[in-house]
Amino acid sequence: MSKLQIPLLAALLFVVSAHVSTVFAKADITFNGDIQYRIRYHYVMLKDSAGEDSSAAPDLLNTYGWNLKWKITVNENLMFGIRLSNPAGYATDRIGENLNKVSSSNYNILSIPELYFKWSVGFFSLSAGIIPAKPNSVLNLVAYETNGYKGVGTTTWSVLMNNSQKGLDLGLQFINNETLRLGMDVMASIADDAPGSDKYNTLKYDQIRLLVSFPTSIGNDFISLLPAMHVRFNAYRSIDTVNTKSKWDDANHTLAGGCDLHIKPLENLTARLGAAGGMYNNECQENDSLLSIDTDNDGQPDQNAPVTICSPIGMLFTGGVTYEPGFGKAIVDFFFGRSRDREQSPALNNDLLFWDVKYAMPVKSLTIMPRMRIWYYKTEDSESTETRLRPELILKASF
Repeated sequence: MSKLQIPLLAALLFVVSAHVSTVFAKADITFNGDIQYRIRYHYVMLKDSAGEDSSAAPDLLNTYGWNLKWKITVNENLMFGIRLSNPAGYATDRIGENLNKVSSSNYNILSIPELYFKWSVGFFSLSAGIIPAKPNSVLNLVAYETNGYKGVGTTTWSVLMNNSQKGLDLGLQFINNETLRLGMDVMASIADDAPGSDKYNTLKYDQIRLLVSFPTSIGNDFISLLPAMHVRFNAYRSIDTVNTKSKWDDANHTLAGGCDLHIKPLENLTARLGAAGGMYNNECQENDSLLSIDTDNDGQPDQNAPVTICSPIGMLFTGGVTYEPGFGKAIVDFFFGRSRDREQSPALNNDLLFWDVKYAMPVKSLTIMPRMRIWYYKTEDSESTETRLRPELILKASF
């Protein structure tokens, strides 16, 4: 770099930084966050096919979670969003984990679940980056696609994925008035290489996700509907044994669809129902390294054994009520999940019933929430059952 170029570059950086400073000086910046602490009792009751009790010892846990959020509105067309959180996000981390000083063996002291911009003009909007998720029954179902839908209903996309998605989000608002609001939302994402047998691990076969939804509101939010459809291309890799390369038509793709309904008959009462179903479209896929999901957030994978995925079908039904009696609010939710793989893997034939009951009591900037969760699992091939009880007390301070 010549002596002349150095001052020119410095002058250019000064002009750019001055312009950026001017723009952000006029921007509307909001900052908020929260820290929560949970004391949790975790009990698992197991019964094998003979009815014998093989329950594990109960566990008492301390967990924590935190969020820091920035929202920068530059003008009526452009907004930036950032959120930092604890490593596990809304799933919460155990006290004592991920809190040590940063070293080569422990550098995961936080996560960045939101880092995006939103640009909007009239009825059109575009968001890109790590975007806040818009929870619905379809997302809650496809969160368990990788495991052949086993465990669907155990928890939500927001907990498993820290309420985020990576990619592009296109929004259209067709109708927007007090009587009726109708829009369309398209989320597109490129995921990692599709999982598959170890013998195929040299293949580069990216997964592509599309989530299309139609948010609808009738009568000033008296009724809200959210029909949605999700497609994931290349859910599992396939191989042409003759030409030794991937074949699109033999790959396993997934398709899911569903709808959520919210009704607000009274100012202090909201009822909700949801249903979703999903399936793989193709034949059996050998998988020597099935991804494991820690569904109970105890730090240990729930399953590690390889399994052959054939024709899995997943179903999820949800319901709930929120009631605000005057102080705080009572929230009751239930999930019923079912996974089936009729051709090959009876171990994937599972049913799940999940109840979540909590009462949020706000006191100034502190929310006190007693909570009780109950899971009941049943495996069809062995008739074994599992019941999990998890009472906890949540203390959440917000600013």
